[in-house]
Amino acid sequence: MGGIYRPGWESRTYRQYSRTFRASIAAEVDRLFREKTGVARQLDPTSPKDLELRRVWLRIRDQAVAQRERKLDEEFYKPGGAWEQLEADRKDSLLTAIPGEMEWNHWHEGAELLETWFERPLATAPNYSAPITNLIKMDWVLQFARAKTVFDQIVKGRIWTNAASQQRLRELLRKLPPTASTFGDLTQPVTQIDDAWVNSRPVSSGGVAPDGLTAALGGFQLQVAVAGKVSRLPWGVVRLTVEEVGIYVKDSFDFNGDQFLGVWGYRDDPVNNLDFRQWRSAHNMGGDFQVFSDVKRVPVVPPDVVLVTP
Repeated sequence: MGGIYRPGWESRTYRQYSRTFRASIAAEVDRLFREKTGVARQLDPTSPKDLELRRVWLRIRDQAVAQRERKLDEEFYKPGGAWEQLEADRKDSLLTAIPGEMEWNHWHEGAELLETWFERPLATAPNYSAPITNLIKMDWVLQFARAKTVFDQIVKGRIWTNAASQQRLRELLRKLPPTASTFGDLTQPVTQIDDAWVNSRPVSSGGVAPDGLTAALGGFQLQVAVAGKVSRLPWGVVRLTVEEVGIYVKDSFDFNGDQFLGVWGYRDDPVNNLDFRQWRSAHNMGGDFQVFSDVKRVPVVPPDVVLVTP
């Protein structure tokens, strides 16, 4: 009997590997585990009978991780080693380990988005790959004070009625058929709703103290769309009765421009947007995409009336 398993640095290092590399390590550990125990079936994580077998598997995994890390150290320090290539590999490992560090901090949304970027074929904003629409939830976003403050300002200020919104609505209403009696449909997919946005407000990245929202989105926009009834008055004036507004996140997940992204890894290495662009150039992978949340629907009671002139 091996006694209680206590995770050490090997366990943390394993979590910092990329999802693809963790899978390759696990496959090798499965093989070694079968050789050692003769057990080929899948272990049941809820079964007390499998507890010791799970501990054996974890110890074998830690040994595999330690062996790999020792090999990396040997390669790094051997006489005549290719310093520049090894340093580039270390930088690669640092970047692809960031999702694991995010998971360690329980920043699951940020980890998932970054893993997705690494795994996608090369795409550079504004020529995005497919948007992500099923991960970020507004109820989660509004748990963060800086996002809730902006959300409340949008609602309290009723910005869907201001001059900028009226100008945008004028453009949108011109596209409606003359017989249309309604405007907007907040039950549509968010990417279609976004085609008829009327206003937006920025949310900051959160300053020097990163959190889960910073990890996932950094700075982003809260977009506003509306739905209601349309009637036409004399002289071409359109009366829009706003009965409901929809507020949602829109963000571009890319590494354009110059931006410091914090310190990562056990060496506290500074990471910048440029590092990810260099990774993309080296691997011909890394797909930029847009991120949308679900839509937070807010009834407008009593309805607002917006008169839009031709």
